[in-house]
Amino acid sequence: MRAVRHTSETNILKLIKPLFLDEFWREFETIKARGLTRGRAPLLKEFHKKLSVLRFLDPACGCGNFLVITYRELRLLELEVLRTLNKTGESFIDVDQIYGIEYE
Repeated sequence: MRAVRHTSETNILKLIKPLFLDEFWREFETIKARGLTRGRAPLLKEFHKKLSVLRFLDPACGCGNFLVITYRELRLLELEVLRTLNKTGESFIDVDQIYGIEYE
């Protein structure tokens, strides 16, 4: 029997933040900084839609930590977008966007 090993959350964040998460947060902050008087709401809605069509695949997911952390971090970003839009309950990010394959 093989010992189950998984990648730590710290190491996962070291990978996904520079890979895509930091850029999404920068884009969100740029849109948010526009202010209400300069058409921020349509841009936030467009950004929210952009997040909803993303797909992630871990071809060797094992216990799925990369996928779980990715999903959690995207949901946290989405919640900030929704708070900024003053909306509740209109979630577009779904666990069905996350895919994994494990040989064993």
